[in-house]
Amino acid sequence: MNKDFYNSVKNELFNNILSYWDKFSRDLENPGFYGEIDNDNIQNKEIDRSIVMTSRFLWTYSAVARLTKNSDFLQMADFAYDVICKKYWDKNNHGVFWSVFPNGNPCVSKKQIYGEAFCCYGLSEYAAATKELRKDNEKSEKVMNLAVKIFDLQTAACVGEAACLNGQMSVAADVMGRIDAACKGRAAELQRLVLQD
Repeated sequence: MNKDFYNSVKNELFNNILSYWDKFSRDLENPGFYGEIDNDNIQNKEIDRSIVMTSRFLWTYSAVARLTKNSDFLQMADFAYDVICKKYWDKNNHGVFWSVFPNGNPCVSKKQIYGEAFCCYGLSEYAAATKELRKDNEKSEKVMNLAVKIFDLQTAACVGEAACLNGQMSVAADVMGRIDAACKGRAAELQRLVLQD
């Protein structure tokens, strides 16, 4: 890799991107991440916020913390994790809302695989970072269990959807049952790998 290019990317990430989001994206009054920031860095305090954006913050700051072995980056990840648990998690139907208003009420309450997947990515990376940098096995396991729960919910929903769309429901259910079992096996393996010592 070209060393100048590498240094340029590293400089951009650590001196511009991460510090920008840390400074301008967090809403401390209504905990969450602003859904819109204009070119003058003015945050729109009324617009809804998305699980994809929040999960990206969780993943990014967790990944950077792991890459640099610097747990200071986990402060932003901690904030994102708390927001996901307090505002996005659907306590009645489980999974995460697609978007919420600043006060935490659902804006779009339907579950979207895209959002659920990003949440799983973020939670998995956060679980690994918490284990590696803080040596907090209990929290790491709790976070990873949440990621696996979301994964399992989406797998079950997709299996049901596929079975209903196929006119040969008994065959589809059988095939999808095997796919479901394989996916759960991969989720268990992922959990084992992230949580292993």
